[in-house]
Amino acid sequence: MLCRFAQYWIGESYYALKEYDKARDAFETVIAKYPDKPKVPDAMLKLGYTYRSLGQNDKAKATLNSVIKKFPKSEAAKVAKKTLGTWK
Repeated sequence: MLCRFAQYWIGESYYALKEYDKARDAFETVIAKYPDKPKVPDAMLKLGYTYRSLGQNDKAKATLNSVIKKFPKSEAAKVAKKTLGTWK
């Protein structure tokens, strides 16, 4: 079984390499398999960015809004709020 933190960083690595489909899959795995772990808000934030990079703007906004709703006190929620304020 892959460590939950490793799965998150795999997603980050794919995102950095602009392999957005693979990044999406990795972040979705973190969210689905480890819903109560501390990396979930970060995975959701990066999933939103990944959707944006894939041109799926509605999904991107919905995902960032979900981070804000589910984890309102997290750093990821703060970043999501700022990010949504800059997206047109």
